[in-house]
Amino acid sequence: MKLTSLLLIAVLWFATSCGSDDDDAVPDGAFNFSATIDGSGWEGAGNSRVDILPVVGAQTSIGAGNANGSAFALLFSGDATGTYTAADGFSGIYTDPNQTVFQSTSGSVNITKFTESQISGTFSFEATDQSGNTISVTNGSFTDVNVMR
Repeated sequence: MKLTSLLLIAVLWFATSCGSDDDDAVPDGAFNFSATIDGSGWEGAGNSRVDILPVVGAQTSIGAGNANGSAFALLFSGDATGTYTAADGFSGIYTDPNQTVFQSTSGSVNITKFTESQISGTFSFEATDQSGNTISVTNGSFTDVNVMR
């Protein structure tokens, strides 16, 4: 339950923090977030970003949205390269265009690059909504997404 609360806070914070301030100007490479959902391709169409949350230990939140209203949020406990699973605090959320929220039941994120300014990696997960419907997220990747601290 604590992880679910943190995820929802991260998603809400991400959704409300994407204003038009000059500090949020879209730098090069900000749109490189994609995945396959049940065999269909998905690509981010907004300013994907990474936020390091100031909680006990490092909590990293990666978010991306699409013009159709769908969005991804990835959360894991850490701020370094490596593979993070549910046992390591990884959780993935996908919100479809109808605003149905799917939360991961298994999966992982593999961080291949984590610098002060950018992060890259891959991810996959299985997720379920409140009605018990499931989706499979595969081929997830993000490249040089901007880190906000």
